[in-house]
Amino acid sequence: MDQLGRMAVTRRARMGWTAEPVPASRKQRFFMIVKKLHASGIRAERAYTAGFLSIGMSVITWCASPSVEKKGEERADRLGIFVGEWAPTFFALGPALSTCEK
Repeated sequence: MDQLGRMAVTRRARMGWTAEPVPASRKQRFFMIVKKLHASGIRAERAYTAGFLSIGMSVITWCASPSVEKKGEERADRLGIFVGEWAPTFFALGPALSTCEK
C-alpha cells in the first residue's frame, strides 16, 4: 500500500468509520438483491406469475392503446413493447429466487 493509501486508512480509523463489506462482483450484488426480495416474501412463483401477467398486459395495452389514447399506432407499439420488456426481468428473477428457497 502506498503512502496515500495508508493515510486514508488511518484517517478513516481515526474518524471512527467502519469498513463496510463491498461485494466483489456484479453476481454477488445481484444475489444480495435477490436475497432481500426473498426475505421480503417474494417467491419464485410470484415472479413467474408476474412475467406471464406482463405478457398479457403488453397485448392488452397494445390493442387498447390506439382506441383509448388517440396518439397513433406508433405510440401503441412503444407502450406495448415497454410493458412487454418487464417479462424477461420477472422470468430471470424466478430461477434466482428459487435458489434462495432451497
